[in-house]
Amino acid sequence: MHTATKQYPKWVQCRGDFAIEIRPLRADQIGKHMEFLHALDEQDLAKLPCDVKDVDYPSTLRDQMKANQVKRVVAWYGLNEIVGSLVLYPGTNRWTAHTANVVVATHPDYRRFGVATALCDEIVPFAKEMGVSHIYAHLSDFHREGTAMLKKIGFRKEATLPEHVRDANGEYHTLYIYGMKLKALQEAMVLQMAGHVRLDHRV
Repeated sequence: MHTATKQYPKWVQCRGDFAIEIRPLRADQIGKHMEFLHALDEQDLAKLPCDVKDVDYPSTLRDQMKANQVKRVVAWYGLNEIVGSLVLYPGTNRWTAHTANVVVATHPDYRRFGVATALCDEIVPFAKEMGVSHIYAHLSDFHREGTAMLKKIGFRKEATLPEHVRDANGEYHTLYIYGMKLKALQEAMVLQMAGHVRLDHRV
């Protein structure tokens, strides 16, 4: 078992006494994860690097989990519902091996409880295990809530790509790349998690 994985599951009490359980996604939970992904709207889906509506996407998930290169954790509410997901995609070659792209998504019915913030705290242990020192996020001009959250944590805009994203209606949107060094992120998450109560357990 990898070092970062040993710390799960985690129980986090978010805002309004909303409690979630965070743990890595298992292969036998892919069906539940697909239910979560299909609940996201088109704008949320535009944050994802893969088309989750592709019939082969569950197989892609299994391959990623088997290779253990992509780091993925999900937040559960109760026993049967996934309400959030965080994925860390490592750089694909030796020039970008020190980087990772983070993608965070929250179920539309469970926003503003702080689920995404709690999930972002999971970036730190995984990035350390991967040897990553720089974290990036790709967001379009319509991802206002996600952009506001990242800015609050301390992410800074590092690149602007006009008309880089085309939505379901054929309209073009600007893509922004936000970045943050892992050391700064680790320090920032201490403050961001001040409004959460975290109890770590091992099974």
